[in-house]
Amino acid sequence: LTSPRFTAQLIKAIENDAEICSSENKQLSRSIARRLYELGFGRVEVTVTGKRQIEIFLCGERLFGRSERLDFIRRRLEETTAMQLTRPKPAEYAGRSALVLRREPLIACRHALSLSAREQVCGDSAEVFLDEERNYLYALICDGMGSGEEAKAISTRALEALKLLLLCGFTPRNAISLLSEELSEFCEDEITTTVDLLALDLYTGEATLCKSGAAPSYLVRKSDIIRLSARTVPMGIIRKSDLREIDLNLSDGDLFIMVSDGVSECENDSLPLLDYLHSYKDNSPEEIAEDIIELSRNLHREDDLSVIAIKIFPQNY
Repeated sequence: LTSPRFTAQLIKAIENDAEICSSENKQLSRSIARRLYELGFGRVEVTVTGKRQIEIFLCGERLFGRSERLDFIRRRLEETTAMQLTRPKPAEYAGRSALVLRREPLIACRHALSLSAREQVCGDSAEVFLDEERNYLYALICDGMGSGEEAKAISTRALEALKLLLLCGFTPRNAISLLSEELSEFCEDEITTTVDLLALDLYTGEATLCKSGAAPSYLVRKSDIIRLSARTVPMGIIRKSDLREIDLNLSDGDLFIMVSDGVSECENDSLPLLDYLHSYKDNSPEEIAEDIIELSRNLHREDDLSVIAIKIFPQNY
């Protein structure tokens, strides 16, 4: 993955992302200043930085006071920005005393992953990682062509490349599309892997599930189980990625399950998994992931197995 085109697009994404993260949001700054003036705080100098990871700096003589005043400011600015904000804290900005508020995620989650190898080495690669700059959680499973060391090498290369692209600011679709083109056009050997990617916005709970040849995923919400699948081919088979995006909104109490095709080999074989998900009760993500692996092994699965389990909670859980 060292072609000139790949390198150029990566550098461009890094430069664009750095500019977005550090730039001043002047429109939001003006809206906040106007709102504070209407509330009787006089002329307040407002600086808002970032597009997603918002920081709000307030400089004004009438801002400081008891905790009730600070809570009042936070509530009014949450109405203005339509964001959940931290409580104002004293800070220094441009050599002056200021209050700073930061955008706060609406949700939190606990996750676990479990892998089980068909041979000595598991050909699946899986990871859950956080983009701290943008407050996105990514869950990713790649199932490489073949088995053992060969499949592991393919799935690991794909996972590491996608992780790099995502953390540099690529959207999931653009990351998968670029990697698919690279694998098809510039790799001498055929490199094929499934891609199952969840991108979860921790600020809002909005999520995108991207599937390229991947097994179904499952959303457990109260007593309902929603099966999320797509008829697509693995990445690397054709130059243009065969990708389907599924938009979701995850909220308090949801359980999200991602598996490789060793767990869900066909429609009928998924029935034991559905039975388990109907009765898992309040097990931890770690217990759920291990239970699904054990269930699959008891059904004599002949493939590598990987499971990611994610449980959603409110931020202050």
